[in-house]
Amino acid sequence: MNVGPRPASDGARPRILLSAFTADPTAGSESKVGWMRAEQASQYLDTWLICAPHVSQSGIEEYLAERSTGPGFEIVYVEMPRWIEMLEHVPGLYYLAYNLWQRRAFRVAEALHEDVGFDLVHHVNLGGFREPGYLWRLGPPYVWGPIGGTQNYPVRFLVHAGIVGGAREAIRSVLNRLTLRWSRRVRQAARHAAEMRAANTTVARDFERELGCPSVEVMLETGAPPVGDGREVERVQGPIRIMWAGELKAFKALPMLLDALRLLPAGLPFELTVVGDGPERRRWQRRARRLGVDDRISWTGWIDHRDMVHLYEASDLFVFTSLRDTSGNVVLEALARGVPVVAPAHQGVGDILSEECGVLIPVTNHWDMVKAYRDAIANLAGDPATRAQLREGARDRADFYSWIRQGDRMKALYASVLGARLSDTLN
Repeated sequence: MNVGPRPASDGARPRILLSAFTADPTAGSESKVGWMRAEQASQYLDTWLICAPHVSQSGIEEYLAERSTGPGFEIVYVEMPRWIEMLEHVPGLYYLAYNLWQRRAFRVAEALHEDVGFDLVHHVNLGGFREPGYLWRLGPPYVWGPIGGTQNYPVRFLVHAGIVGGAREAIRSVLNRLTLRWSRRVRQAARHAAEMRAANTTVARDFERELGCPSVEVMLETGAPPVGDGREVERVQGPIRIMWAGELKAFKALPMLLDALRLLPAGLPFELTVVGDGPERRRWQRRARRLGVDDRISWTGWIDHRDMVHLYEASDLFVFTSLRDTSGNVVLEALARGVPVVAPAHQGVGDILSEECGVLIPVTNHWDMVKAYRDAIANLAGDPATRAQLREGARDRADFYSWIRQGDRMKALYASVLGARLSDTLN
């Protein structure tokens, strides 16, 4: 680890310490979030980012080989012994390994704070509520979040998740409830936070109900990539091209889409591209064969981000079926390329989408949702004019969640914490 008091700029700006276990600007999901939060903060605060090198350093070095962060940005790598890194790959021990890293990160933060004197500390990721880290003990005002992870897989869908998947989701839901109610550190972090944000309305509700936190504000934990042009003219002939992307795990609920495709009118041609991989791949491929839709499905596995962009731009529709997610980075990526989205009307994606950019499916039961997905796909397949309107709405919605706007929202949050004596330096 490289610990030092080097001021990143002229010292006139407030100083913030961000903890982001994973901060890789070349990756997606939490890694991208960790980097972007720090990069945005460095525009108006002297920023020290502490992260884990084994999940961050190679991507950061690749990124910085072609550009500079400029003054105001210091990166501190907090290393772990190899045996702790190995724990991350042992089922059930990932959070133990992460907690051990957080303990080391706090010791580094203490040394940094003694030399630097931070005005603000911010726990960025991992964004799950179960592990808030220890920065709330450091002394300066503490910002926690946006926080996710309290949302659960709906109980009535467990029967459709398979034996292993259903058991995992049931256990996770029980652990979530116990942690919310009994975790001392979660309660301490919430009590010590000068500001906290929930990543979606479900998390906000859970923190208010279970922890007694008053009026937790919602702020999406991630941001949308730059808005692209995408296709300007809708195709009126040929099959409707549908895209689905994510881990092939039970909670992602891809079978709802497969069942919906089976129920489409016989004369409605379609092509589905499934991007991603995971333990459910073979089971879901067998299901597609039984349903008689496998010959119109392309299973790509994980692909390069540049190829993902091309797939978005070639798609007429993006379908999101996850029954348990904080938000949905792939949804934002699709919107940014002007692709209408069909998704469940709950949790983070329910907050993101609107009628101007897609179709929200009520979360009722498996077969009602299957029919709703079928109807949405069939209706949009036969209505290029509506798809064109939704494309424009998708770009507008993505712009609302752009990283520039997300940075402005975090800037306002920091200003509210730092107070009038420092807020002038943020303008």
